Amino acid sequence: MAATKATAKAATKRGATKRPPVAVAPRKRSKLSQAGDAAKLKTERDMLLKTLRAEGWGLSATARALDLTDASSVLRAIVRYDLTAEYEKHKP
Repeated sequence: MAATKATAKAATKRGATKRPPVAVAPRKRSKLSQAGDAAKLKTERDMLLKTLRAEGWGLSATARALDLTDASSVLRAIVRYDLTAEYEKHKP
């Protein structure tokens, strides 16, 4: 039995048993799920914007207030929620 596992493992390493990838169509999401996702994004964007304003657009202070790891996390969120232009106008 050990020889069989070793042989199968060696064949897999050589690529002998690999199968070509199968294209899988994305699963259709319900309208309820889509609405929930949209609400979550809006809430996160609003919370980030409110905190940035409250912290004087300081990235480190905003990160601390939102329990994010560091200022770069806030910058990524600014880009993700399309707040770059507003941040550029107000950044310290």
